[in-house]
Amino acid sequence: MKAAGGYHDHMSGWGGDDVDIYRRLKKQKLKPLVFKPESFCEQRQTMAGKNSKAPLLDSDLLSDPKRLASQPFFSNFRNILLATIQRQTKRRALRWRYHQAEDNPNLVYATMKPSSLWRIQVARHHIELANILALAYFERTESPWTLMSQPMFQEVLHQHHLPRCRSRREREALIAALPQQRLKMRELAQTLGVDLQKNQMLT
Repeated sequence: MKAAGGYHDHMSGWGGDDVDIYRRLKKQKLKPLVFKPESFCEQRQTMAGKNSKAPLLDSDLLSDPKRLASQPFFSNFRNILLATIQRQTKRRALRWRYHQAEDNPNLVYATMKPSSLWRIQVARHHIELANILALAYFERTESPWTLMSQPMFQEVLHQHHLPRCRSRREREALIAALPQQRLKMRELAQTLGVDLQKNQMLT
């Protein structure tokens, strides 16, 4: 799990995280073992029904982030896009400190390490981009895999993908450039017909 980078930190709702970790584990040359645990059928409900109450999108740009978030399989569609846009690695994974509560042996507090704060800023960019693309294409694309194979998607990814930081200076330059990248994402949202909050609209 460590070698593969662990579960993706920024996925929400149902779906996508298991597909993502499976693909990265497979790249570690592991052989799959298929099994059928009884607990899989414990709730006895269809997956479409189970997914119908996906959480709201995590966004501060979109005017109506819950427009599609309640639809079955939307969060899976969005999470697969997010896994493609932001590849989870040990370098990008969030890091935490854990503190045992003195008055409760069953309670542990988790606080993010200061070294991960810049990772949150970078993650916000990828999350917003995945949200915009999911809202724009969920209802008119057969699957996220179909969307990702299109030249249009690859071009958008090329324009908005953040470069990897190899030094502290590169990291600081990337953080400083995020407001300009955010402006480009707003322009992308308008081009794709995705509504933004009024105070986020371009003038």
